[in-house]
Amino acid sequence: MPKDSENQIAIAEQEKKEFSKPSFFSRLNPFRKKKESNDLLEFTKNFASLTKDGVPIITSLETILTKVENKRFKEIISYSIKEVKAGIPLYVSLKKHSDIFSDLYCDLIKIGEESGRLDQVLERLSKQLESYSVIDKCIFEAIEYPARVSVYSFFEIVFLMVFVVPRFSILYEGYKIPQITKIVLQIAFWFQDNIIVILSIIMAFLIVYFLSRLTKIGRYVTDYYKLKIPIFGIMLKKHSLIHYSRSLVTLFNSGISFVSCMKKTNQTMKNTYLKKVLDDIVQDIESGTPIAQAFEKTKIMPRKSMNIIETGEESGYIDEMFTELADNYEQDCTYLSRQIGIFVKPIYVVIMGTICGIVVVSLLIPLVSIVKAVTPHP
Repeated sequence: MPKDSENQIAIAEQEKKEFSKPSFFSRLNPFRKKKESNDLLEFTKNFASLTKDGVPIITSLETILTKVENKRFKEIISYSIKEVKAGIPLYVSLKKHSDIFSDLYCDLIKIGEESGRLDQVLERLSKQLESYSVIDKCIFEAIEYPARVSVYSFFEIVFLMVFVVPRFSILYEGYKIPQITKIVLQIAFWFQDNIIVILSIIMAFLIVYFLSRLTKIGRYVTDYYKLKIPIFGIMLKKHSLIHYSRSLVTLFNSGISFVSCMKKTNQTMKNTYLKKVLDDIVQDIESGTPIAQAFEKTKIMPRKSMNIIETGEESGYIDEMFTELADNYEQDCTYLSRQIGIFVKPIYVVIMGTICGIVVVSLLIPLVSIVKAVTPHP
């Protein structure tokens, strides 16, 4: 790498921590990443379309700038235009905004700039990001509904047991009530007496979880157990492997050696457990182990996937091999997402309906008896 480029990258690494940081409240917004991902996809598609038509980089960026609505994204593009005009490569400028433009994204832009095939690289990137957008939405919807309903259900039950049910105990004093009503009242009093302890335990668990994520060991352990969650763990693993396979193919088609592609792609893995496993695979391959054998040793993929890898390795079509893997995992994730929608959602409705129904019926039965007892008969 030329010395000037090394100096520019070093400056970019220093400046990316200081330039255009998102605000604290912006980082708390759970929809920020999704919005930025959509903006990145739109930017890449427009950039690819313009460069494919032969429009120069600066002119393309200036054209895109007029169409961008996101304030921060607009600021980044404007800043990049100034730097490109000053002779700084585009990928160096984008590296300063690593929360939006990943190292993999910047590496591909670098390859496109240096090889003169930026239009082809951007087209591959736009297809890759579009694929990510579809599968990310599928996974999010599959996990979001059970998580949201679980939280709502918990607070609904707490509200019923702490604020509603105990009030009926005063009304029933001196009257004989059914056993089911006694059980519901006992549970309500237990909740009322221990609600602070319950909420404290939940808060302590969340604090420990988020603090542990700040350490390498804690992040590794939590990432490992995330993949062990029934059904959802399988989806998360396949989701990570979809991103991995697509990125690997995009890099490989850009002319980088397979092992180098794996090393660069491993750095993009958000799950540290899978990253460690994939790093071990790279070491095995570098020591002479066949690709299929290195993957099979880790047991992170089923036998069906191993057959695809073996076939691809023997035929020499590595890119097609990982493309087929990604396609298969996307189909599996889509199927699991639909199954969750078909089975899990109705189960949640039935469970919550049953709990609320038991509570309401247990409170109404003695109330009806009391009303009959106090109502004068003709």
